[in-house]
Amino acid sequence: MFSRILSRLFFFGANSNIHGLRYISDRNRSWISRLFWITALCLCGWGLLMILFGTLKTFNQDTLSFTLDTNRLLWNTAFPSITVCEKFHYLRVLRKLNKFYPDLMQSMDYDQKKFFAEISFTETNCNLCKTGCGPDNNCPINFRELAEKVREPCSELIHGCSWQDKELDCCKYFLPIDSEFGLCYSFNTLQSRLSGTVPLFKSNRTTGPGYLSFYVYKRLLVYIHGSDDVPWVKSDLDMRFDVNDNIDFIFEMIEMSNDQQVKEIDLDARKCRYPQEVLKNYFEKPYKLYGYSTCMITCETELMFKQCECVHHLRDNTFTDITCNFTGLICLSLFAEDKNKFGTDQVEKHCQHCIPSCEEIQLTKIHYNTYETDDDYSRVDIKMANLPNIRYKRNVIHSNLDLVVSIGGLAGLFFGASLLSIVEAIYLIFFRAT
Repeated sequence: MFSRILSRLFFFGANSNIHGLRYISDRNRSWISRLFWITALCLCGWGLLMILFGTLKTFNQDTLSFTLDTNRLLWNTAFPSITVCEKFHYLRVLRKLNKFYPDLMQSMDYDQKKFFAEISFTETNCNLCKTGCGPDNNCPINFRELAEKVREPCSELIHGCSWQDKELDCCKYFLPIDSEFGLCYSFNTLQSRLSGTVPLFKSNRTTGPGYLSFYVYKRLLVYIHGSDDVPWVKSDLDMRFDVNDNIDFIFEMIEMSNDQQVKEIDLDARKCRYPQEVLKNYFEKPYKLYGYSTCMITCETELMFKQCECVHHLRDNTFTDITCNFTGLICLSLFAEDKNKFGTDQVEKHCQHCIPSCEEIQLTKIHYNTYETDDDYSRVDIKMANLPNIRYKRNVIHSNLDLVVSIGGLAGLFFGASLLSIVEAIYLIFFRAT
């Protein structure tokens, strides 16, 4: 058997077009000649492997480059999302509680009432959890239901919307989204379950820079962010503000575009995810697309569930079946205290799979001014300073085809081999030799 295999290999070497093999396979040549060619082929193989490893390392580490794109004439720039979230106001919430739960409120003291008021807006800092309920005072209220009842609907928060001086139906375009802060309403978002029912607003050379105006009842928080993101605890401080008076806010933005071949690059090499690359995870269900903020929120929700076997009632309503009761809220409060005490290392370690979006935008505050008003509502004007003049573009330096060409070039340089040499080897060893 061994002699038969050896015979076939010698036959292949004698008839192959790979340089040097015929001299090694020629039994009539001296052992010095054959040793010389064996050494030459080994050196060539070593050189090929060294260059190939360097090529692979460069291919994996330096696959992308970033350039500035200034071809702005045909750009359609999506206006960022504008999200409004209701702020906690004890007296207003207390009035709602007295309206919906009159008998229960009459039997409670001040601390217990404050507990139920705060828990409808508070994510983790449950300072009054130990006084709100307990073994002698059960909680007959579903906390998710409580939060939904005491929060104002869209129509009671915003009105008088206009886009570039054209009137809009506020609650048709400010869509409900679930965030870390409970139910909020977002304009120009892709993350609402109702996204797609209304078009995204974009700006170009025909329309000019976009601007949105609306009136809000006071005690609101406004967030400005990308369309594939949602408000969260680490939202950019410069791009969020409290509404207490009339506000004029001007910003500018820079988009990120991608070469078509970027999608073909391995995720570890490009270090970003496209919005359509949603993680297949139970806790990702609330969001239609991938975004860095949504990934971090759902990741922390998963960690929350692992620690306490329940999810805070202010998180998305798809988790209704695993919403925390009173005992779960105490567990979440202890979890939040440990996180604040020992830092966010545990969360960051658990959420390493959360990487930036490939289509993220960079927002910069240019101007912010407030004007006092005696009305019960405030006017908010959010304007784009100008149409973007530049874009960052993510380009592919080394594609998979480039790698194939590099390997083929190395094989040809060191051995004079090609793809047909592989076909020839199979033919000579397994067919022609017989």
